[in-house]
Amino acid sequence: MNWVRGDSLGHGTFATVNIVVPANGSTFFPSPLAVKSSVSHNASLLKNEKEILYRLGSSPYIINCFGHDHTVENGEEFYNVFLEQAAGGSLADQVKKHGGSLPEPFVRRCTRSIVEGLRHIHEHGFVHCDVKLQNVLVFDNGQVARMMKHLSENETIPTYMYWLNEGRNKDYQRFPYIKINFDGAFIILGNKAGAGGLVRDWREFIFGFSSGLANCLVLETKLEAIKIRIETTISKGYKNLMVESDSKVAIDIITSLVAQQSNEDTSQSQNVISSIIEISKTTNNIH
Repeated sequence: MNWVRGDSLGHGTFATVNIVVPANGSTFFPSPLAVKSSVSHNASLLKNEKEILYRLGSSPYIINCFGHDHTVENGEEFYNVFLEQAAGGSLADQVKKHGGSLPEPFVRRCTRSIVEGLRHIHEHGFVHCDVKLQNVLVFDNGQVARMMKHLSENETIPTYMYWLNEGRNKDYQRFPYIKINFDGAFIILGNKAGAGGLVRDWREFIFGFSSGLANCLVLETKLEAIKIRIETTISKGYKNLMVESDSKVAIDIITSLVAQQSNEDTSQSQNVISSIIEISKTTNNIH
């Protein structure tokens, strides 16, 4: 497999991403392809990322991994992982490209893809811990929203997915943790909202996730005009929810999910995700 490193696509705290340019007529890899690289002595995070992608297997909603290799460049050894290249960039790139807003039908398709991706991740025992526009990739064939951990500039979590049965103590082992950050609009619901907080309550997860989806859905308006106000806590039972949005679909999703929060059984996970997908299907032709 002969290749050379092409133009840079970005860089993060532990890796760089470049376009793969086939060398000597090599057709071993599909095209277009990107390579994510770390120096070998500091490649543990990238190796872990590759292993997780292998464990997740094939899904149209998760970025595909096409193997790895080692190279020596300018006397330094690199560990390389080959990934699908998303010609459309990230959702964050798309928002900037469209002047800070996206058509709601497009956002609905993205939302469904994101949720399908999360379902696939959850079914394989992982939880995505950094759901944000920069980590959702867009393809030029109209297919949108394939998920991966993609070069976070503020890397605080060493891996982007955790086993569902892992946690700092037994209080956290049964509940997934998702940090929702859409282009700077930070939402994480908990007894105390804040970066790094862990979700202890299944209702809390439902509520926080639905709030993040609503935030994404109203990207039809300018980002600075998004008004989603959460005025509640676990102790108040979410009875004082206030949502302001130009998107009826966003409000419908929140209403649907919050209505299910009385059931604390974590087996409701698939029902919750199915509800989002069904709403996405039934509203897909609304303009």
